[in-house]
Amino acid sequence: MENFEDKHAFLVMSRTVDANLLNLLKSIDYKDNDIYLHIDKKANVKNFNSKLEHAELILCQNISVGWAADTLIKAEMILLKTAVNSGKKYSYLHLMSGNDLQIVDNVQFRKFFKNTDEQYIDYESIDEPINMRRIKYFFPLQQYTGKKHGLLWAMQKILMYIQVMLRINRLRKSPYKHIAKGSAWFSITLECAQYIVKKEKEIEKYFYHGSAADELFIQTLILSSKFESKIASNNLRYIKWSEGANSPEVLKISNYEDLIASQKLFARKFDTKIDSLVISKILGEAHNG
Repeated sequence: MENFEDKHAFLVMSRTVDANLLNLLKSIDYKDNDIYLHIDKKANVKNFNSKLEHAELILCQNISVGWAADTLIKAEMILLKTAVNSGKKYSYLHLMSGNDLQIVDNVQFRKFFKNTDEQYIDYESIDEPINMRRIKYFFPLQQYTGKKHGLLWAMQKILMYIQVMLRINRLRKSPYKHIAKGSAWFSITLECAQYIVKKEKEIEKYFYHGSAADELFIQTLILSSKFESKIASNNLRYIKWSEGANSPEVLKISNYEDLIASQKLFARKFDTKIDSLVISKILGEAHNG
């Protein structure tokens, strides 16, 4: 009989199928792990052989995902709903990207979650006007603008200023005590995941058509819920940022000692084309050492 109390669901959002994704899957390929995988539709992947030995892989319905667009939230909700609706009694659900790794072995990983019911969600700021603006106004072109400051970006900027003049405020009647921002990646209990899935219509109303609202909706929802007292404000991920950057640094072998000493369970982001040595060292020492 399966031990459902120690079962974990990994919700993986990947832009493509490459060596980085395969390394991630290898790092979480353990018995009693289920891996729910969303591959960006733009990758046009027809067949995928994960070569997993122990974990179960579930390929989810996929959509085309845009940078900072609401399609990130939609893909996340697909993963959450698929896992929650499976009926399996997961201990925790972990949202990860295709450029992440689990950096501790399975024994240490399961020991950590053995006696906790906290929600491991990152909180960086609360009620900052620049972040509230992301969902206060509509950003209908975000799916197509990406990171580039081109014509569509300028058009969307103009649309926002028009909304300012018209005094548009999507948050005027929102049910939230605070608007919070943090890293999109989390580890949450099944009960918390079920709560988020039940709030889908509310999420559509207040967070769809926003800008980078994937960094707001989980934080904001949970801060106004019964789970508020269980927020750890630590998402258990080692992530290194450069000042002013809109994406985290790619981790290298020079970061290895810091990430191992960090007492985190996961790290991101990795890229075999930039530094494969750090990946090999983690997979070799953390998982086989």
